[in-house]
Amino acid sequence: MINIILTFLWTILCLVNNGLSMPSRVSNRSTIKANQLHLSESLSLNYCDEPICYKNDDGQDLGCFDPWPLTVYGSIDLYSVCPQDPSSIGTTFNIYHSSKPEQMTHSLDSINSSDKIVFFIPGYKNVYNDSRFIALKDELLSVVNVVILVDFANGADPGIVSRVTDFYNFHQAAANTQIVGRQIAVLLKNLKLKRDIDYDNVHLICFSLGTQVAHFMGSYALTRFGFQVGRITSLDPPGILIFAPGKRLNPSDAAFVDVIHTTSFKAPWDFNKAGSGKVGSSLQLGHVDFYPNGGGVNDLDQPGCSGIDWCSHAFSIALMRASINKCFFQAVQCSSIYANGQCKRELKDSRLGYWSNKYPGRGRYYLNTSHNPLINC
Repeated sequence: MINIILTFLWTILCLVNNGLSMPSRVSNRSTIKANQLHLSESLSLNYCDEPICYKNDDGQDLGCFDPWPLTVYGSIDLYSVCPQDPSSIGTTFNIYHSSKPEQMTHSLDSINSSDKIVFFIPGYKNVYNDSRFIALKDELLSVVNVVILVDFANGADPGIVSRVTDFYNFHQAAANTQIVGRQIAVLLKNLKLKRDIDYDNVHLICFSLGTQVAHFMGSYALTRFGFQVGRITSLDPPGILIFAPGKRLNPSDAAFVDVIHTTSFKAPWDFNKAGSGKVGSSLQLGHVDFYPNGGGVNDLDQPGCSGIDWCSHAFSIALMRASINKCFFQAVQCSSIYANGQCKRELKDSRLGYWSNKYPGRGRYYLNTSHNPLINC
């Protein structure tokens, strides 16, 4: 009992000291006021204590969304938020074809039934036309017919200002991923009806918080419409403490789910590391999970990233891009992360990156890479 009390006090101390200011009032299943969270009154969290329902701008139903609490020890909700309305999030789908990789369109009529389609979903505070994402798009178009860059910049950075922490803005952005995920599921349903696409040819690649979009897409597609896409690939999924079971990626979200882990976050003791970009999850979330260079466990940086904020997090993007045409990232399965440089049990039946679905390996896999896989694997 003493250990539980000390742990609880340590949690509160870490949250206060490392960026998440605790509200002045905490109650069981309660909602906290904006001024208690030190938020700007002009733009605040979308508080809710009951489900909220939305439709797309074109009138298509997106269903209802339960309040998303920040919960401590399973029962104490500091506050709850719901996603913002779809018009505020402003999701757009930017479509590129291998025949004209620099030309963007929004027309679904440009997609053919046999096309292999990749969605790329950016993360927190990212914009779809970031040079890293454009480079990945161009590389992907050498092996697939269509790449759709998802733009939900307003939802990924809601603009909530706090005097003490960015966490509330992140929490609202996380809640907004539910909207975007369902919008993609509805889009895919419409593509099936209008263009007769094959769901098996659909592949979602998601970076960081974009992983939550892919999860909510997969969950809604299966429960609401009864289909699965062929694949989801997560690039360093988020490990921040609000992603409890039911709100994180899992193998049921697609026929094949692979994950590349490059950082590791363990709340609340690692909360001070969030500002440096070490925000990933070390949990096994897919059919196969890759931990290059140790996966960031034990606070290890990716090669060439020592002391560089957000470098290890973004390293996952470089690995994915390099894997398409340049690098054969053979991975080995171990009973644990490299111990004294050796695997206790070794199976070389998997490959990190774009082609991993062609290999039978399932479970946790490890490998070492260079500091710049785009130049030297």
